[in-house]
Amino acid sequence: MQLELRNNGLFRIQDGEERKISDPICVLFRVRSDDRIRSSGVLCEWLNLDGCSVQEVFLMKILNGSQSMLIRERLLDSGFWIETGIDTWKLIQQYLVQESRKASTATIVERTGWHREVFVTPSWISGRSDEPYLYLSPRVAPNFQQKGSLDDWRQEVGRFCRGNPYLIFAIGCALTGPLLKPAGLENGGIHIVSNSADGKTALLQVCASVCGGSDFMKSWSGTANGIAAVASEHHDLVLPLDEIGMAKAEDIDTCLYQIFNGAGKLRADKTGKLAESEHWRVLVLSSGEKWLSEIFESLGRSPMAGQEVRLIELPVIGQHGVLNDLHSFSTPQKAIDHLKSASARTYGSLLRSFIELITTDVVDLNQYVPKELQRIVDSWLLPDSSSQVQRVTRRFALILVALQLASRNFLVNWSEDESEQAVHSLYRVWLGSRGHLMNLEEYSLLQKIGGVLAKWDKRLAKEGDVYRPTSIGYRRFIDGEELWLIHKDEFLKGLNLPTHYMRDVELLFRRQCLESNERSRGTYKLKMSGRYYRFFALWPDRVRQAMLKMEQVDDE
Repeated sequence: MQLELRNNGLFRIQDGEERKISDPICVLFRVRSDDRIRSSGVLCEWLNLDGCSVQEVFLMKILNGSQSMLIRERLLDSGFWIETGIDTWKLIQQYLVQESRKASTATIVERTGWHREVFVTPSWISGRSDEPYLYLSPRVAPNFQQKGSLDDWRQEVGRFCRGNPYLIFAIGCALTGPLLKPAGLENGGIHIVSNSADGKTALLQVCASVCGGSDFMKSWSGTANGIAAVASEHHDLVLPLDEIGMAKAEDIDTCLYQIFNGAGKLRADKTGKLAESEHWRVLVLSSGEKWLSEIFESLGRSPMAGQEVRLIELPVIGQHGVLNDLHSFSTPQKAIDHLKSASARTYGSLLRSFIELITTDVVDLNQYVPKELQRIVDSWLLPDSSSQVQRVTRRFALILVALQLASRNFLVNWSEDESEQAVHSLYRVWLGSRGHLMNLEEYSLLQKIGGVLAKWDKRLAKEGDVYRPTSIGYRRFIDGEELWLIHKDEFLKGLNLPTHYMRDVELLFRRQCLESNERSRGTYKLKMSGRYYRFFALWPDRVRQAMLKMEQVDDE
Protein backbone atom coordinates (compact mmCIF):
# COMPACT_ATOMS: atom_id res chain seq x y z
CA MET A 1 0.00 0.00 0.00
CA GLN A 2 1.29 3.44 -0.97
CA LEU A 3 0.07 6.97 -0.19
CA GLU A 4 0.65 9.53 -2.91
CA LEU A 5 0.02 13.28 -2.94
CA ARG A 6 -1.14 14.73 -6.24
CA ASN A 7 -2.41 18.12 -7.36
CA ASN A 8 -6.00 16.95 -7.09
CA GLY A 9 -5.75 15.09 -3.81
CA LEU A 10 -4.19 12.50 -1.53
CA PHE A 11 -4.53 8.97 -2.93
CA ARG A 12 -4.09 5.44 -1.64
CA ILE A 13 -2.61 3.05 -4.20
CA GLN A 14 -2.97 -0.66 -3.45
CA ASP A 15 -2.86 -3.65 -5.78
CA GLY A 16 -3.01 -1.35 -8.80
CA GLU A 17 -6.16 0.39 -7.57
CA GLU A 18 -6.31 4.10 -6.73
CA ARG A 19 -8.61 5.64 -4.17
CA LYS A 20 -8.89 9.33 -3.28
CA ILE A 21 -8.72 9.94 0.44
CA SER A 22 -8.91 13.72 0.69
CA ASP A 23 -8.07 16.99 -0.98
CA PRO A 24 -4.32 17.81 -1.10
CA ILE A 25 -2.57 18.45 2.22
CA CYS A 26 1.15 19.15 2.39
CA VAL A 27 3.69 18.90 5.22
CA LEU A 28 5.81 22.03 4.86
CA PHE A 29 8.11 21.54 7.86
CA ARG A 30 8.83 19.27 10.77
CA VAL A 31 8.81 21.63 13.73
CA ARG A 32 10.08 21.62 17.31
CA SER A 33 10.95 24.07 20.06
CA ASP A 34 14.04 26.24 20.22
CA ASP A 35 15.70 23.81 22.64
CA ARG A 36 14.96 20.91 20.24
CA ILE A 37 13.36 18.71 22.91
CA ARG A 38 9.73 19.93 23.07
CA SER A 39 6.72 20.73 20.88
CA SER A 40 7.52 18.29 18.07
CA GLY A 41 5.02 18.51 15.24
CA VAL A 42 4.33 19.36 11.60
CA LEU A 43 3.39 22.55 9.80
CA CYS A 44 0.70 21.61 7.29
CA GLU A 45 -0.86 23.55 4.43
CA TRP A 46 -4.11 22.87 2.58
CA LEU A 47 -6.77 24.57 0.46
CA ASN A 48 -10.32 24.58 1.76
CA LEU A 49 -13.46 24.28 -0.35
CA ASP A 50 -13.41 28.04 -0.97
CA GLY A 51 -9.87 27.93 -2.30
CA CYS A 52 -8.41 29.66 0.77
CA SER A 53 -4.93 28.55 1.83
CA VAL A 54 -4.68 27.45 5.46
CA GLN A 55 -1.48 26.75 7.41
CA GLU A 56 -1.41 25.27 10.88
CA VAL A 57 0.95 23.44 13.22
CA PHE A 58 -0.21 20.07 14.51
CA LEU A 59 1.75 18.79 17.49
CA MET A 60 2.90 15.19 17.17
CA LYS A 61 1.62 14.28 20.63
CA ILE A 62 -1.88 14.94 19.30
CA LEU A 63 -1.47 13.89 15.67
CA ASN A 64 0.00 10.51 16.60
CA GLY A 65 -1.72 10.22 19.96
CA SER A 66 -5.08 9.29 21.43
CA GLN A 67 -6.60 12.70 20.62
CA SER A 68 -5.84 12.73 16.89
CA MET A 69 -9.54 13.16 16.09
CA LEU A 70 -9.19 16.75 17.31
CA ILE A 71 -6.99 17.44 14.27
CA ARG A 72 -9.54 15.77 11.98
CA GLU A 73 -12.22 18.02 13.41
CA ARG A 74 -10.02 21.07 12.90
CA LEU A 75 -9.44 20.15 9.25
CA LEU A 76 -13.14 19.63 8.63
CA ASP A 77 -14.00 22.84 10.43
CA SER A 78 -11.65 24.79 8.15
CA GLY A 79 -13.39 23.47 5.04
CA PHE A 80 -10.92 20.72 4.15
CA TRP A 81 -12.51 17.86 2.19
CA ILE A 82 -12.13 14.32 3.53
CA GLU A 83 -13.75 11.44 1.67
CA THR A 84 -16.15 9.21 3.57
CA GLY A 85 -14.92 5.85 4.75
CA ILE A 86 -13.95 4.13 7.96
CA ASP A 87 -10.22 4.29 7.32
CA THR A 88 -9.81 7.68 5.59
CA TRP A 89 -8.66 9.58 8.67
CA LYS A 90 -6.24 6.81 9.66
CA LEU A 91 -4.67 7.02 6.20
CA ILE A 92 -4.35 10.83 6.37
CA GLN A 93 -2.84 10.51 9.83
CA GLN A 94 -0.39 7.88 8.57
CA TYR A 95 0.61 10.07 5.63
CA LEU A 96 1.29 13.14 7.77
CA VAL A 97 3.40 11.16 10.25
CA GLN A 98 5.42 9.55 7.46
CA GLU A 99 6.02 12.87 5.70
CA SER A 100 7.25 14.48 8.92
CA ARG A 101 10.43 12.37 8.77
CA LYS A 102 11.24 13.66 5.27
CA ALA A 103 10.36 17.33 5.78
CA SER A 104 12.80 20.18 6.36
CA THR A 105 12.95 21.50 9.91
CA ALA A 106 11.65 24.74 11.41
CA THR A 107 11.65 26.13 14.94
CA ILE A 108 8.44 27.10 16.70
CA VAL A 109 8.37 29.59 19.56
CA GLU A 110 5.55 30.44 21.94
CA ARG A 111 6.44 33.99 22.88
CA THR A 112 7.75 37.16 21.33
CA GLY A 113 11.31 38.43 21.57
CA TRP A 114 14.79 37.03 21.21
CA HIS A 115 15.36 33.39 20.30
CA ARG A 116 19.06 32.88 19.66
CA GLU A 117 19.85 35.57 17.04
CA VAL A 118 16.28 35.86 15.80
CA PHE A 119 13.62 38.30 17.01
CA VAL A 120 10.09 36.91 16.76
CA THR A 121 6.68 38.58 16.76
CA PRO A 122 3.30 37.06 15.79
CA SER A 123 3.31 39.05 12.52
CA TRP A 124 6.95 39.06 11.40
CA ILE A 125 10.37 37.64 12.21
CA SER A 126 13.80 39.22 11.79
CA GLY A 127 17.31 37.86 12.14
CA ARG A 128 19.72 35.29 10.79
CA SER A 129 19.06 31.58 11.23
CA ASP A 130 19.80 28.29 9.50
CA GLU A 131 16.08 27.48 9.45
CA PRO A 132 12.70 29.26 9.60
CA TYR A 133 11.14 30.37 12.89
CA LEU A 134 7.39 30.14 13.40
CA TYR A 135 5.34 31.86 16.11
CA LEU A 136 2.90 29.50 17.81
CA SER A 137 1.09 30.54 20.95
CA PRO A 138 -2.26 29.60 22.52
CA ARG A 139 -2.67 33.18 23.71
CA VAL A 140 -4.23 36.12 21.92
CA ALA A 141 -1.12 37.96 20.75
CA PRO A 142 -0.80 41.75 20.77
CA ASN A 143 -1.35 43.56 17.51
CA PHE A 144 1.98 43.74 15.68
CA GLN A 145 0.39 44.58 12.36
CA GLN A 146 1.84 47.39 10.30
CA LYS A 147 -0.28 50.10 8.75
CA GLY A 148 1.47 52.62 6.54
CA SER A 149 5.17 53.00 5.89
CA LEU A 150 7.89 54.37 8.14
CA ASP A 151 7.78 57.59 6.11
CA ASP A 152 4.05 57.82 6.86
CA TRP A 153 4.71 57.41 10.58
CA ARG A 154 7.52 59.98 10.52
CA GLN A 155 5.25 62.46 8.75
CA GLU A 156 2.13 61.85 10.84
CA VAL A 157 3.64 61.20 14.29
CA GLY A 158 7.42 61.47 14.41
CA ARG A 159 7.84 65.07 13.28
CA PHE A 160 5.60 66.35 16.08
CA CYS A 161 7.88 64.75 18.67
CA ARG A 162 10.66 67.24 18.00
CA GLY A 163 10.88 69.71 20.86
CA ASN A 164 8.77 67.44 23.07
CA PRO A 165 10.96 65.41 25.46
CA TYR A 166 8.10 63.29 26.84
CA LEU A 167 7.11 62.12 23.35
CA ILE A 168 10.70 61.32 22.42
CA PHE A 169 11.08 59.50 25.74
CA ALA A 170 7.93 57.42 25.11
CA ILE A 171 9.23 56.36 21.71
CA GLY A 172 12.56 55.50 23.35
CA CYS A 173 10.70 53.25 25.80
CA ALA A 174 9.06 51.43 22.88
CA LEU A 175 12.48 50.75 21.35
CA THR A 176 14.18 49.77 24.62
CA GLY A 177 12.43 46.43 25.20
CA PRO A 178 14.57 44.57 22.61
CA LEU A 179 17.73 45.95 24.25
CA LEU A 180 17.00 44.61 27.75
CA LYS A 181 18.65 41.27 26.95
CA PRO A 182 21.91 42.59 25.42
CA ALA A 183 22.10 45.18 28.22
CA GLY A 184 21.54 42.57 30.93
CA LEU A 185 18.97 44.79 32.67
CA GLU A 186 16.16 43.56 34.90
CA ASN A 187 12.46 44.14 34.33
CA GLY A 188 11.30 47.62 35.22
CA GLY A 189 9.17 50.53 34.21
CA ILE A 190 8.36 54.22 34.22
CA HIS A 191 5.15 55.61 35.70
CA ILE A 192 4.11 58.96 34.19
CA VAL A 193 2.24 60.98 36.83
CA SER A 194 0.21 64.12 36.16
CA ASN A 195 -3.22 65.69 36.44
CA SER A 196 -6.02 64.74 34.08
CA ALA A 197 -6.10 66.13 30.52
CA ASP A 198 -2.30 66.45 30.40
CA GLY A 199 -1.98 64.04 27.47
CA LYS A 200 -0.81 60.91 29.30
CA THR A 201 -3.01 58.55 27.29
CA ALA A 202 -1.88 60.13 24.01
CA LEU A 203 1.69 59.63 25.19
CA LEU A 204 1.09 55.90 25.61
CA GLN A 205 -0.73 55.71 22.27
CA VAL A 206 2.30 57.24 20.56
CA CYS A 207 4.46 54.65 22.33
CA ALA A 208 2.15 51.84 21.18
CA SER A 209 2.16 53.12 17.58
CA VAL A 210 5.85 52.26 17.39
CA CYS A 211 5.01 48.56 17.81
CA GLY A 212 1.50 48.00 16.45
CA GLY A 213 -2.16 48.91 16.54
CA SER A 214 -4.23 50.53 19.26
CA ASP A 215 -4.77 47.30 21.18
CA PHE A 216 -1.03 47.03 21.79
CA MET A 217 -1.69 49.44 24.68
CA LYS A 218 -3.35 47.83 27.69
CA SER A 219 -5.17 49.23 30.70
CA TRP A 220 -4.31 48.61 34.33
CA SER A 221 -7.92 47.67 35.11
CA GLY A 222 -8.14 45.09 32.32
CA THR A 223 -4.73 43.61 33.02
CA ALA A 224 -4.74 42.98 36.77
CA ASN A 225 -6.13 39.44 36.67
CA GLY A 226 -4.03 38.24 33.75
CA ILE A 227 -0.76 40.05 34.18
CA ALA A 228 1.37 36.95 33.56
CA ALA A 229 -0.25 36.34 30.17
CA VAL A 230 0.00 40.00 29.18
CA ALA A 231 3.64 40.28 30.24
CA SER A 232 4.50 37.09 28.32
CA GLU A 233 2.90 38.54 25.20
CA HIS A 234 5.20 41.56 25.50
CA HIS A 235 8.41 39.63 26.18
CA ASP A 236 11.44 41.72 25.12
CA LEU A 237 9.09 44.61 24.38
CA VAL A 238 7.45 47.60 25.99
CA LEU A 239 4.16 47.11 27.85
CA PRO A 240 2.09 50.34 27.85
CA LEU A 241 -0.38 50.33 30.78
CA ASP A 242 -2.83 53.22 30.93
CA GLU A 243 -4.49 54.78 34.00
CA ILE A 244 -3.24 53.08 37.13
CA GLY A 245 -6.05 54.69 39.15
CA MET A 246 -8.63 52.42 37.50
CA ALA A 247 -7.19 49.31 39.17
CA LYS A 248 -7.56 48.20 42.79
CA ALA A 249 -4.60 48.85 45.05
CA GLU A 250 -4.38 45.14 45.90
CA ASP A 251 -4.22 44.24 42.21
CA ILE A 252 -1.54 46.85 41.54
CA ASP A 253 0.57 45.43 44.36
CA THR A 254 0.27 41.94 42.86
CA CYS A 255 0.89 43.20 39.33
CA LEU A 256 4.06 45.04 40.29
CA TYR A 257 5.43 41.99 42.07
CA GLN A 258 4.70 39.64 39.17
CA ILE A 259 5.82 41.98 36.38
CA PHE A 260 9.13 42.83 37.96
CA ASN A 261 9.76 39.32 39.26
CA GLY A 262 9.72 38.25 35.60
CA ALA A 263 7.94 34.95 36.21
CA GLY A 264 4.41 33.66 36.62
CA LYS A 265 3.03 31.69 39.54
CA LEU A 266 4.17 28.11 40.02
CA ARG A 267 1.41 25.67 39.10
CA ALA A 268 1.02 21.93 38.78
CA ASP A 269 0.08 20.27 35.50
CA LYS A 270 -2.67 17.66 35.20
CA THR A 271 -0.24 14.91 36.26
CA GLY A 272 0.59 16.73 39.47
CA LYS A 273 4.09 17.65 38.36
CA LEU A 274 5.34 21.22 38.50
CA ALA A 275 4.39 22.89 35.23
CA GLU A 276 6.84 25.10 33.40
CA SER A 277 6.26 28.69 34.55
CA GLU A 278 6.12 31.66 32.22
CA HIS A 279 9.05 34.06 32.09
CA TRP A 280 9.48 37.47 30.53
CA ARG A 281 11.63 40.54 30.13
CA VAL A 282 9.58 43.68 29.80
CA LEU A 283 9.72 47.45 30.16
CA VAL A 284 6.48 48.98 31.43
CA LEU A 285 5.35 52.48 30.49
CA SER A 286 2.54 53.35 32.88
CA SER A 287 0.38 56.43 33.37
CA GLY A 288 -1.96 57.79 36.00
CA GLU A 289 -2.91 60.65 38.28
CA LYS A 290 -1.80 58.84 41.44
CA TRP A 291 1.64 58.28 42.90
CA LEU A 292 2.52 54.86 44.25
CA SER A 293 2.55 56.28 47.77
CA GLU A 294 -1.09 57.38 47.35
CA ILE A 295 -2.11 53.98 46.02
CA PHE A 296 -0.40 52.04 48.80
CA GLU A 297 -1.76 54.38 51.46
CA SER A 298 -5.15 52.73 50.97
CA LEU A 299 -3.47 49.44 51.91
CA GLY A 300 -2.18 50.98 55.12
CA ARG A 301 1.47 50.90 54.13
CA SER A 302 4.08 52.47 51.91
CA PRO A 303 5.49 50.97 48.71
CA MET A 304 8.67 49.00 49.24
CA ALA A 305 11.91 50.57 48.09
CA GLY A 306 12.34 47.87 45.48
CA GLN A 307 8.96 48.71 43.95
CA GLU A 308 9.77 52.41 43.74
CA VAL A 309 13.09 51.67 42.07
CA ARG A 310 11.63 49.17 39.60
CA LEU A 311 8.70 51.45 38.70
CA ILE A 312 10.25 54.89 38.35
CA GLU A 313 7.79 57.72 39.03
CA LEU A 314 8.21 60.57 36.55
CA PRO A 315 6.10 63.73 37.00
CA VAL A 316 4.90 65.71 33.98
CA ILE A 317 6.22 69.28 34.01
CA GLY A 318 5.86 70.24 30.35
CA GLN A 319 4.63 73.66 29.35
CA HIS A 320 1.42 72.08 27.99
CA GLY A 321 1.27 68.82 29.93
CA VAL A 322 3.32 66.25 28.02
CA LEU A 323 3.96 68.85 25.31
CA ASN A 324 6.34 71.78 25.11
CA ASP A 325 6.18 72.55 21.40
CA LEU A 326 2.70 72.66 19.81
CA HIS A 327 4.19 72.98 16.31
CA SER A 328 1.42 74.27 14.03
CA PHE A 329 -1.47 73.47 16.36
CA SER A 330 -3.31 76.37 17.95
CA THR A 331 -4.08 74.60 21.25
CA PRO A 332 -2.61 71.71 23.26
CA GLN A 333 -5.85 69.75 22.87
CA LYS A 334 -5.69 69.93 19.07
CA ALA A 335 -2.11 68.64 19.17
CA ILE A 336 -3.13 65.79 21.48
CA ASP A 337 -6.12 64.91 19.30
CA HIS A 338 -3.89 64.74 16.24
CA LEU A 339 -1.37 62.46 17.96
CA LYS A 340 -4.17 60.11 19.02
CA SER A 341 -5.74 59.91 15.56
CA ALA A 342 -2.38 59.69 13.77
CA SER A 343 -1.29 56.82 16.05
CA ALA A 344 -4.41 54.94 14.95
CA ARG A 345 -3.78 55.63 11.24
CA THR A 346 -0.14 54.62 10.93
CA TYR A 347 1.70 52.21 13.20
CA GLY A 348 4.04 49.26 13.53
CA SER A 349 6.71 50.40 11.06
CA LEU A 350 9.28 51.89 13.44
CA LEU A 351 9.75 48.82 15.65
CA ARG A 352 10.08 46.55 12.64
CA SER A 353 12.69 48.84 11.05
CA PHE A 354 14.53 49.06 14.38
CA ILE A 355 14.57 45.27 14.83
CA GLU A 356 15.80 44.78 11.26
CA LEU A 357 18.60 47.21 12.09
CA ILE A 358 19.77 45.55 15.30
CA THR A 359 19.47 41.96 14.01
CA THR A 360 21.94 42.58 11.17
CA ASP A 361 24.77 41.79 13.61
CA VAL A 362 23.60 40.47 16.98
CA VAL A 363 27.15 39.71 18.15
CA ASP A 364 28.12 43.34 17.61
CA LEU A 365 24.89 44.47 19.33
CA ASN A 366 25.69 42.40 22.43
CA GLN A 367 29.05 44.14 22.68
CA TYR A 368 27.91 47.65 21.76
CA VAL A 369 24.91 48.04 24.07
CA PRO A 370 26.64 47.35 27.44
CA LYS A 371 29.62 49.49 26.46
CA GLU A 372 27.52 52.46 25.33
CA LEU A 373 25.23 52.06 28.33
CA GLN A 374 28.15 52.31 30.74
CA ARG A 375 29.57 55.33 28.91
CA ILE A 376 26.31 57.23 29.39
CA VAL A 377 25.95 56.16 33.02
CA ASP A 378 29.50 57.32 33.81
CA SER A 379 28.81 60.73 32.28
CA TRP A 380 25.48 61.22 34.08
CA LEU A 381 26.03 59.84 37.58
CA LEU A 382 26.53 62.42 40.29
CA PRO A 383 29.08 61.85 43.09
CA ASP A 384 27.80 59.80 46.05
CA SER A 385 24.92 58.30 44.01
CA SER A 386 23.50 55.28 45.82
CA SER A 387 23.04 51.86 44.27
CA GLN A 388 19.34 52.55 43.71
CA VAL A 389 20.06 55.79 41.86
CA GLN A 390 22.64 53.94 39.79
CA ARG A 391 20.06 51.30 38.82
CA VAL A 392 17.57 53.94 37.70
CA THR A 393 20.30 55.81 35.83
CA ARG A 394 21.05 52.66 33.87
CA ARG A 395 17.40 52.42 32.82
CA PHE A 396 17.32 55.99 31.55
CA ALA A 397 20.66 55.43 29.82
CA LEU A 398 19.38 52.34 28.00
CA ILE A 399 16.42 54.34 26.68
CA LEU A 400 18.95 56.80 25.29
CA VAL A 401 20.99 53.99 23.70
CA ALA A 402 17.87 52.87 21.83
CA LEU A 403 17.03 56.39 20.69
CA GLN A 404 20.56 57.10 19.53
CA LEU A 405 20.54 53.97 17.37
CA ALA A 406 17.25 55.11 15.83
CA SER A 407 18.46 58.70 15.32
CA ARG A 408 21.83 57.67 13.91
CA ASN A 409 20.16 55.47 11.30
CA PHE A 410 17.52 58.06 10.36
CA LEU A 411 14.57 56.04 11.63
CA VAL A 412 13.22 59.04 13.57
CA ASN A 413 12.93 62.76 12.82
CA TRP A 414 15.39 64.08 15.38
CA SER A 415 19.14 63.94 15.98
CA GLU A 416 21.20 62.01 18.50
CA ASP A 417 21.83 65.25 20.38
CA GLU A 418 18.11 65.93 20.71
CA SER A 419 17.58 62.35 21.90
CA GLU A 420 20.18 62.88 24.63
CA GLN A 421 18.76 66.27 25.62
CA ALA A 422 15.26 64.79 25.93
CA VAL A 423 16.19 61.73 28.00
CA HIS A 424 18.70 63.55 30.19
CA SER A 425 16.23 66.36 30.92
CA LEU A 426 13.65 63.83 32.15
CA TYR A 427 16.33 62.00 34.12
CA ARG A 428 16.96 65.31 35.90
CA VAL A 429 13.20 65.71 36.44
CA TRP A 430 13.12 62.30 38.12
CA LEU A 431 16.19 63.08 40.22
CA GLY A 432 14.75 66.44 41.27
CA SER A 433 11.43 64.82 42.18
CA ARG A 434 13.26 62.19 44.23
CA GLY A 435 15.19 64.96 45.96
CA HIS A 436 18.22 62.94 47.08
CA LEU A 437 20.87 60.49 45.92
CA MET A 438 20.47 57.99 48.75
CA ASN A 439 18.86 54.60 48.84
CA LEU A 440 15.24 55.00 49.93
CA GLU A 441 15.68 52.92 53.09
CA GLU A 442 18.56 55.13 54.22
CA TYR A 443 16.69 58.32 53.37
CA SER A 444 13.63 57.16 55.30
CA LEU A 445 15.72 56.28 58.37
CA LEU A 446 17.50 59.64 58.37
CA GLN A 447 14.14 61.38 58.10
CA LYS A 448 12.97 59.48 61.17
CA ILE A 449 16.08 60.46 63.10
CA GLY A 450 15.64 64.06 61.99
CA GLY A 451 12.21 64.04 63.58
CA VAL A 452 13.47 62.94 67.01
CA LEU A 453 16.94 64.51 67.32
CA ALA A 454 15.68 67.64 69.08
CA LYS A 455 13.56 65.60 71.51
CA TRP A 456 16.44 63.27 72.29
CA ASP A 457 18.78 66.22 72.85
CA LYS A 458 16.54 67.54 75.63
CA ARG A 459 16.31 64.19 77.39
CA LEU A 460 19.99 63.26 77.58
CA ALA A 461 21.95 63.59 80.80
CA LYS A 462 25.67 64.21 81.00
CA GLU A 463 27.63 61.12 81.84
CA GLY A 464 28.19 61.09 85.60
CA ASP A 465 25.08 63.19 86.37
CA VAL A 466 22.42 61.87 88.67
CA TYR A 467 20.02 59.73 86.63
CA ARG A 468 16.61 61.34 86.00
CA PRO A 469 13.45 59.34 85.19
CA THR A 470 12.93 61.47 82.06
CA SER A 471 16.39 60.72 80.71
CA ILE A 472 16.74 58.40 77.74
CA GLY A 473 20.51 58.14 78.01
CA TYR A 474 23.73 60.08 78.36
CA ARG A 475 26.01 62.32 76.36
CA ARG A 476 29.78 62.22 76.40
CA PHE A 477 32.55 63.92 74.41
CA ILE A 478 35.33 62.01 72.65
CA ASP A 479 38.14 64.10 71.17
CA GLY A 480 35.83 67.08 71.20
CA GLU A 481 32.98 65.31 69.37
CA GLU A 482 29.66 64.65 71.08
CA LEU A 483 28.44 61.06 71.36
CA TRP A 484 24.92 60.17 72.51
CA LEU A 485 24.37 56.94 74.43
CA ILE A 486 20.66 56.22 73.99
CA HIS A 487 19.05 53.31 75.80
CA LYS A 488 18.38 50.53 73.33
CA ASP A 489 14.61 50.38 73.91
CA GLU A 490 14.25 54.17 73.64
CA PHE A 491 16.23 54.22 70.39
CA LEU A 492 14.12 51.49 68.79
CA LYS A 493 10.89 53.05 70.04
CA GLY A 494 11.80 56.55 68.88
CA LEU A 495 12.57 55.35 65.35
CA ASN A 496 9.79 52.76 65.28
CA LEU A 497 12.27 50.02 64.39
CA PRO A 498 11.37 46.32 64.52
CA THR A 499 12.75 43.75 66.93
CA HIS A 500 15.08 42.57 64.18
CA TYR A 501 16.65 45.96 63.64
CA MET A 502 20.12 45.17 62.28
CA ARG A 503 19.18 45.78 58.63
CA ASP A 504 18.14 49.33 59.54
CA VAL A 505 20.98 50.29 61.87
CA GLU A 506 23.51 48.88 59.41
CA LEU A 507 22.69 51.89 57.22
CA LEU A 508 23.89 54.18 60.04
CA PHE A 509 27.09 52.20 60.50
CA ARG A 510 27.89 52.65 56.81
CA ARG A 511 27.77 56.40 57.31
CA GLN A 512 29.79 56.08 60.54
CA CYS A 513 26.92 57.59 62.51
CA LEU A 514 26.91 54.77 65.07
CA GLU A 515 29.60 53.38 67.34
CA SER A 516 29.56 49.86 68.78
CA ASN A 517 31.64 47.59 70.98
CA GLU A 518 29.48 44.55 70.16
CA ARG A 519 29.08 44.81 66.40
CA SER A 520 26.89 41.74 65.96
CA ARG A 521 24.20 43.50 68.02
CA GLY A 522 24.91 47.00 66.80
CA THR A 523 24.83 48.24 70.39
CA TYR A 524 27.28 49.75 72.89
CA LYS A 525 27.57 47.81 76.17
CA LEU A 526 28.51 49.75 79.31
CA LYS A 527 28.89 48.80 82.95
CA MET A 528 27.28 51.40 85.21
CA SER A 529 26.77 51.13 88.97
CA GLY A 530 27.70 47.47 88.89
CA ARG A 531 25.29 46.59 86.08
CA TYR A 532 25.64 46.23 82.33
CA TYR A 533 23.41 48.32 80.06
CA ARG A 534 23.03 48.39 76.30
CA PHE A 535 22.83 51.64 74.36
CA PHE A 536 22.96 52.81 70.80
CA ALA A 537 25.95 55.14 70.52
CA LEU A 538 24.97 57.87 68.04
CA TRP A 539 27.20 60.64 66.65
CA PRO A 540 24.59 63.45 66.30
CA ASP A 541 26.76 65.86 64.30
CA ARG A 542 27.46 63.18 61.70
CA VAL A 543 23.73 62.54 61.45
CA ARG A 544 23.08 66.25 60.91
CA GLN A 545 25.71 66.36 58.17
CA ALA A 546 24.11 63.36 56.47
CA MET A 547 20.70 65.03 56.69
CA LEU A 548 22.03 68.19 55.05
CA LYS A 549 23.62 66.12 52.31
CA MET A 550 20.52 64.09 51.60
CA GLU A 551 18.63 67.20 50.49
CA GLN A 552 21.33 68.25 48.05
CA VAL A 553 20.97 67.20 44.43
CA ASP A 554 23.50 69.08 42.35
CA ASP A 555 22.00 70.98 39.45
CA GLU A 556 25.24 70.60 37.57
